[in-house]
Amino acid sequence: MPLKIDRLSKRFGNNTWALRDIELEIADGETFGILGESRSGKSTLLKLIAGTEKATGGEIIVDPGTAVRLVDGTNGGKKSFFGRSAQSPSKTAVQDALSDGNGIVALDGCFEPLDIFEKQKAFDAIRNVNGRTILIASTDFRDLAETCDRIAVLADGYLVQVGTPQEIYRKPISTAAAFATGELNRFDARRLTSTDAGIPEFYTIVGGHRVFAQPTAKAALGPLNQTINLAIRPEHIFISTGASFPEDNLLKAIVRDIKFLGPSTRVLLDADGLELFASVPRVVGLNVGEECMVALPPKNLHVFRS
Repeated sequence: MPLKIDRLSKRFGNNTWALRDIELEIADGETFGILGESRSGKSTLLKLIAGTEKATGGEIIVDPGTAVRLVDGTNGGKKSFFGRSAQSPSKTAVQDALSDGNGIVALDGCFEPLDIFEKQKAFDAIRNVNGRTILIASTDFRDLAETCDRIAVLADGYLVQVGTPQEIYRKPISTAAAFATGELNRFDARRLTSTDAGIPEFYTIVGGHRVFAQPTAKAALGPLNQTINLAIRPEHIFISTGASFPEDNLLKAIVRDIKFLGPSTRVLLDADGLELFASVPRVVGLNVGEECMVALPPKNLHVFRS
């Protein structure tokens, strides 16, 4: 039987809601991530599932007798993953939880204190488990993408989006989901075309650039006179000093900064006051202070009302 969460809510005191109307269904044997910033409700959700907190409303449905073992990494630092387990001194706390029986394992913030080498050991330990339902709460999308079949994004106690790591990264439905999964260039704009236009056109508030965005549902476009957000990932911005394609939203820009980051290079661009960060494999023949053309392909330009 899957783990089912039906309209689950939790309130602390009279007015502080940690979770509101959470609905989820997690399959048997699924490794499921819960992503969100601090105080988004991640830890509270795991505690409710583990039974260490009581819900204000809603219910959690599991097979009778199913144990949920919660490993809290928010208080124990590295000991949460690699410290010795009190129950089994020959094992670490998480190894003990993963190998103990057939219940659900809930890991809260266990990756955050680890360096890159320890994280890889942790990821391997989780990947090598078969048939166990594992819940992992983290503030880091990459950690969850390494290990999880699906991810739920929480923001201010609400469930924002559920999907595979690829679905949420490539097709976020809100700025909360987009920022939770990685870096983003976000800027204000207003719509120029009607809601029936197949590819909506906008002008940016800063710089006054006319750009096209990806096809967007009418409800997400908002009124013509309303300022909305356009957003694009740094790696989806292309820099050119030669021939380019006008349909890719070409902007003239000045290079303000170039920073080498190992596998990628981060470039700060200024397009008439509109600042954009681009992430490219390398920069050849382009220096700080020089002019270039920047392309923002419409298929990668998201429209968000909030």
